[in-house]
Amino acid sequence: MMFVSKFKSVLKAFLVLLCLSQLTIGVDSQEASDRGVSVEPATESFSQGSSGLFIGINEFDETDLDPLSFAVNDAISQAYVFVEELKLIPAGRCWLGLSGKPNPGSKWERELDELKVAGVQLLTPNRLDILRKLADLADQTRDASDLLVVSVSSHGLQSRETGYFMAKNSHLGPFILENSGVPLKAVIDLLNSSKAGKSLLLLDACRNNVIRGERNVSGISTDNTAKVFKQLFSASTGKVVLASCDEGQVSYEDARLGHGVFSYYLLQGIRGAAEPQDYYITLGGLSDYVSSQVSEWVFQNKRPTSDGAPQPRQDPWFRGPQVARSIPLAVSVQAKEDDLEGRKNNALEYLLAATSYRFQLANRIESKVYEEVAEALGKTEGDQLEAILRALEDLKDADRLDRRNFTRFWEGERRSLGFEDSPEPVITEPVEEAPGDPVIGEEKEPEKSEPQIEIAESQADKQSTQTPETEESSASESQKQDAVVVEDPEPGTDSTSILAAEMPKEDFTVKGLGIEMVWIEPGTFGMGQYDSERHQVTISQGFWLGKYEVTQGQWKALMDNNPSRFDEQGLHAPVENVSWEDVQDFCKKLNERELKAGRLPKGYAYRLPTEAQWEYACRAGTETFYSFGDSEKLLKYYAWYDGNSATGFLFGRERHTHPVGQKLPNSWGLHDIHGNVWEWCEDWYGDYPSMPVTDPSGPPSGSGRVLRGGSMDYFELSCRSAYRDWYPQSIRLNNIGFRLSLRSASVR
Repeated sequence: MMFVSKFKSVLKAFLVLLCLSQLTIGVDSQEASDRGVSVEPATESFSQGSSGLFIGINEFDETDLDPLSFAVNDAISQAYVFVEELKLIPAGRCWLGLSGKPNPGSKWERELDELKVAGVQLLTPNRLDILRKLADLADQTRDASDLLVVSVSSHGLQSRETGYFMAKNSHLGPFILENSGVPLKAVIDLLNSSKAGKSLLLLDACRNNVIRGERNVSGISTDNTAKVFKQLFSASTGKVVLASCDEGQVSYEDARLGHGVFSYYLLQGIRGAAEPQDYYITLGGLSDYVSSQVSEWVFQNKRPTSDGAPQPRQDPWFRGPQVARSIPLAVSVQAKEDDLEGRKNNALEYLLAATSYRFQLANRIESKVYEEVAEALGKTEGDQLEAILRALEDLKDADRLDRRNFTRFWEGERRSLGFEDSPEPVITEPVEEAPGDPVIGEEKEPEKSEPQIEIAESQADKQSTQTPETEESSASESQKQDAVVVEDPEPGTDSTSILAAEMPKEDFTVKGLGIEMVWIEPGTFGMGQYDSERHQVTISQGFWLGKYEVTQGQWKALMDNNPSRFDEQGLHAPVENVSWEDVQDFCKKLNERELKAGRLPKGYAYRLPTEAQWEYACRAGTETFYSFGDSEKLLKYYAWYDGNSATGFLFGRERHTHPVGQKLPNSWGLHDIHGNVWEWCEDWYGDYPSMPVTDPSGPPSGSGRVLRGGSMDYFELSCRSAYRDWYPQSIRLNNIGFRLSLRSASVR
């Protein structure tokens, strides 16, 4: 819709690309490397009436005209972009007028072969042939949806204040030129006579070193060609001008690129290098990209001469109505994928909110749906994916009816996706539940008398204890009610007589505290951020790791105090302002409690994870900067960091922690593994080993303990999976907390 409306707002847009006064750099010619196409058509199909004429003239009949090197390449590549890549012009309505041939075996020869096989037709670029074909195209394009593209790459001259570009059979001389050159005014008049809704003129002309040797031709000039062309375009209406350089400047060529510098970056930009606007490559974005890249090229390649004299400049410029800058030319595939990924993440956040404890159990979406939907978003596409996303987006600020509508929608959708019916998940709920006041860990005693480890039905079921981002204000109220209850073991239990059974390799919840533990399978991974520190690590034994950072409520339940600086964020915010030594006291007390209750398996202990275990779990099988990929644009969906954690206004803004579970988990179900608070690890900080290792636990001593994960007041880089920091083990800071581990005592 955006594509159509923007084009209709400029019914006649002429894009004029002026490559003025071209000079060649003296380097060995080589083929430019092939570049993968990273754009797709901005419309689903071209208009059948759209047409194109692409002219590239390297060789001229006039012996006094210098031949060109890359005009043929320019015409071929531009035709290839519009016909094969962007699908804007049908091959059967595209003509190529070439004088000269691309180098054998080059990519331009391959592009030309593909165009001819597709149906693109060739013509001899003589003056009358060009004008006749242009008149035919102007007459045949009659619909507002049609696109007419004319591209000319040749020499440009001016005589008697009139601008011409040179056809193959054009000749020099004050009167001969007027009858053999192609007047630019005639080209513009023919384009104006067309009924095509969009007309683009790509003109790569007006080059220096046009006439061989020192010969002067009376009445003919190249010095003012750029000025004459610019005046002509300024007087014409309904056009857009994107010129390669301004008056008195030079448009360079680079034989290493196989194009003029301006043309090369024009092609790069339209193929996806230009900054997209709502994932469209627009005319304005293309203009900005070309200008910046050409200026950078000149800075790098055209230094002042040995006597300090500056080299000629090249400053591309744009002229036309402001609305024309929004004309979309192509769709950036990467930007479109990022936009889709952002929609998916937002949609999952809305769904996460609808499964949260804010709602009474009868009004929630079942938490098992979260896992199914997350899986479905990864394997569906097209109309079905769009339908799911729209249904999820309706959950934003959802009321009870919206949530029930989505449940009905999903029941029908899940069957078409092949999800099998499963028994209802067992959700442990407190007897009474007040919206906004979550209860952690109040659970009914199991019916069996022997000690048990409570096993969650599935990872998604435990979402019901999460606080979604949209409910932050509700969660902050939870501090008013101390709802954490620590359950003592049954009277008379003799823990020394209990031999714990083999620990089930499943997720479970620490009884009475509500600390949810995720089972992490053993495996091997590459540890470290840079190649110089990357080394192979094997985790030989599986372990459990907290699904969330330990919260203020969980700490208070066991330790009977809350040291947190950000206690106003509520019991579900991570505990902070605890030292590594404080955490050791927490683990010691928890181990004693669970051992006494008969719930601590033999040979296991609650401890901090080792640094290797932490990074292994954070990466979750990935090798990218973050557990979700390399893009920092997506970090806001997974982490609280300095870019999104502040509240307040101007000088009253403060970055602070946020209730756990508001952000998306990594693929192993761990929330806030990036950001919120730094997390203590068991190890002393030290240099990495250079050889592969198994179950490393750091050096035997050091100055400080390892911290991982970044925090709400640190930059994006600190949230990377492999980023390391450290502090003395006795220090307490308001951005340092921890995540609990249950692991074999045989791993130090």
